[in-house]
Amino acid sequence: MTDLVRIDIACNDPDNGLFASIAQQIQLPDGLMELEARDYDRPPRFVVFGDNTFRLAGKRWPFVRAKDWYGNWCWNAYWLDEPVARAFLIWLHGRRLFDCTCGEERLYNVWKLEQPLDLDPNGLGRLLLKAMIAEQHR
Repeated sequence: MTDLVRIDIACNDPDNGLFASIAQQIQLPDGLMELEARDYDRPPRFVVFGDNTFRLAGKRWPFVRAKDWYGNWCWNAYWLDEPVARAFLIWLHGRRLFDCTCGEERLYNVWKLEQPLDLDPNGLGRLLLKAMIAEQHR
């Protein structure tokens, strides 16, 4: 079994907490990275399926477990295997759907790069490891 990375997604209506089928924000634990939809008025579509996958902007991703209203009723948490989380973030970076508004300095700087990220586990993977370690100590 691989390590898990928790990814929080603001996918619920802030007025009533009901699932809104959009992703306005995405974050990693402990302020490691916070992303906001570039077009906040028309954020990407987000759908969760019963087979433990979610679809964001047309691409499906598997998750291990999920929890609704994680932190508050605007957010749901999804735990992904580390290689899947890394691939998801690299894909997300390439799509340019979200801007990094704050985060750990190295990850923030990596997100701001114009060139595509790669799957080098010593780059983004090492930074994600920090999120996993923080999560395991909760």
